[in-house]
Amino acid sequence: MKTAKLKSAVAAFLIVGALGCQAQVYSIRVGSTVGGGTLVYQLDHDWVIGTTPNRFGLLQYRQKAGASSDAPLVPYTTVYFASRNFTLPMSALAVAATGLVVFSAMAILPLTMSARIRRGREKEVFIA
Repeated sequence: MKTAKLKSAVAAFLIVGALGCQAQVYSIRVGSTVGGGTLVYQLDHDWVIGTTPNRFGLLQYRQKAGASSDAPLVPYTTVYFASRNFTLPMSALAVAATGLVVFSAMAILPLTMSARIRRGREKEVFIA
């Protein structure tokens, strides 16, 4: 019963979060717009809920790795958690997968520990 309620709550949270996100693609070019210019920054995914300073979600963009015109665009992801944020040099999908694995491990750890403690107490035999 508890797992059904937990699954329902997680599903509702994901649906509400998905409805509040917007995925947009933008790019900024420096130089003449007639000749195409030079791409220096491209916004790939904007999966952020809220406004500054209270934002939650992921923002993925690509930025030039060097000053030359042939420098590749390297993906960066900014993770927003309320007024705190940090940027990682990886795609948003990799950041989300890593976060999911860490969160799952942290959720399973207390359950495993309590089951082992309970099992250990059942094996104890008291001799009076």
